[in-house]
Amino acid sequence: MRTNKRSERILALYLLLAALATGCAPAVTRGPSAEGPPRASAPDYPVVLAESEDRRKSALDAWASVTRAQGIENALAPQLQPATVTVRSLPPLAAPLRLPSVVVAEVNRTGRGKKDATETSGVLTEEEATRESLRRFLLSLAPLLGVEAEYVSLVSIKDEQTGAKRATYEQKPFFQPLRGGYGRIEIAFTDDRRVTALTSTAIPDAGRLRTLLALPRERLTPQQAAASLSGTSYIYTDAAGVQQRRTIGDANLVSIRELVVLPVERTGDAPALELHLAWEAAVGNESSQIVYVDAVTGEILRVGI
Repeated sequence: MRTNKRSERILALYLLLAALATGCAPAVTRGPSAEGPPRASAPDYPVVLAESEDRRKSALDAWASVTRAQGIENALAPQLQPATVTVRSLPPLAAPLRLPSVVVAEVNRTGRGKKDATETSGVLTEEEATRESLRRFLLSLAPLLGVEAEYVSLVSIKDEQTGAKRATYEQKPFFQPLRGGYGRIEIAFTDDRRVTALTSTAIPDAGRLRTLLALPRERLTPQQAAASLSGTSYIYTDAAGVQQRRTIGDANLVSIRELVVLPVERTGDAPALELHLAWEAAVGNESSQIVYVDAVTGEILRVGI
């Protein structure tokens, strides 16, 4: 009996050694990692706005609808901005594009509240009629301009040397101001309502992008952003068009202004914009420059407005 048990133990030991030699040892079950559960990945950053064929179609459909409604058949397509696919400039047209006609006595003023719900006759001033005409024109071409009415406001209407007027609208779609020359819509027009120029650097699909930019992510504080610039060198182009290098010697020379949204053109084959959260900083005392520092990565994104 003892011999059999001893033989069994020897056999078991032999089989174990053979398994180890051939790499077929049984797997070892490990306990939970000492590092704890995996961390949730940070939201994608920067937020990217890529050129879209659907957005291009919507913009050109709006253009075709407006031109046909004004009796302009087979109108050439306007030149479009890359990435945003908003209008850059108007094409040559067989007949001029015009603002909608608004009669100065067209709109009645209506009292507010149930106790004062009667309509009272009202007359629009010339200025009010112009603003209403511009508003209707903007809404009719909203897909081409890349705007939603709730995020756009009229900034000014100014006379130009040519005798035309230029209306400038500003887009404010984000919780932070928009920088980099984006978010402006300009309509040049004459007294007889002819539209002579139209351009837009608005950011389309703003509601979705605003939600993505608002996702929680770690950011540099203003103090950290200023400290990150200390000892940093950057290259800029001066007023004469010559490239210069500047070194920031002391963080005390940096004044952080505010957090902004800065679109940056992405290099590559497909046009796209990267939307960054950035600290707008003034560098220097007398000859200060504006420097934009990524609020998430600390990278210098741009020098100048």
